[in-house]
Amino acid sequence: MDILSRHLGTVSKNFVGFITNGSKFGRRRTQIFITVRHNHITGSRQVLVNGTSVPFSRGTTTIFSGMTEIEFVTDLLEFENEHKIRVVILPDVWQSVSERFLYTVDVDGVACVPNDDLVDERLKALNGGSSEGDDFDPSAEYTIRINVEEWEIRTDNFERTPIAMFKITTTRSNVKDADVDNEVSTTWYRFSSILELSEVLKSSYKLSHLSDSFPPAPPRCWNPQIDQFEKQFLNERKELLQNWARRICGLPRIGMNQDFLRFVQLKGIKMYMER
Repeated sequence: MDILSRHLGTVSKNFVGFITNGSKFGRRRTQIFITVRHNHITGSRQVLVNGTSVPFSRGTTTIFSGMTEIEFVTDLLEFENEHKIRVVILPDVWQSVSERFLYTVDVDGVACVPNDDLVDERLKALNGGSSEGDDFDPSAEYTIRINVEEWEIRTDNFERTPIAMFKITTTRSNVKDADVDNEVSTTWYRFSSILELSEVLKSSYKLSHLSDSFPPAPPRCWNPQIDQFEKQFLNERKELLQNWARRICGLPRIGMNQDFLRFVQLKGIKMYMER
């Protein structure tokens, strides 16, 4: 969701359902948690399954949009089979509820039970609550490393003014299977763009027990007497960014944060496929 949606007008609707997996050892019933996050002001919405965002569920549903239906198949590693999930968002034109929208969710054709007072520790951990949830974090099977390799001064912008760009190489490795979801990306960013990412990530962890110890971004330089394009200054800034990036990569569930993945241009871990 966008930054506005994080702070103003966003509601989370929680649903509990069950899926049944069959194997030669018999049938097993597993609880599943589905969260619909929806901003009633901007219309931004997304769906999460067991705390993991479904990438293509992001979109916009306003009071004027009519009914929105989202269907997808989940192949989460913790489930042995694929299961069809259907989410419906319906504007409440008769204003029978205060939120102005109605929500329904079903799994494999069976309606899920709404529960806005969920206290399950697993769900709290997956959604960044105060509980430790690393055991249920799919991204815990991956190692992410960021290397701030170099900098260069460019003038290929609209105003033809010099700007300093930092080269960032991000590597994701599966610690269990070297052939699954490994990826390397290289991006170039201005220092100010990295600071913006830091603020977005900080807001993502504001309800977490890590909020007070979130790694602070390197400080801006406001001294007009310092040449910010001087070699020594940029090398020192590169080292500060490297130390900050190393701490960011150590955050729980950072590998599932969609803002982070977009910034470093890594694809989401393959957990869903659209019907």
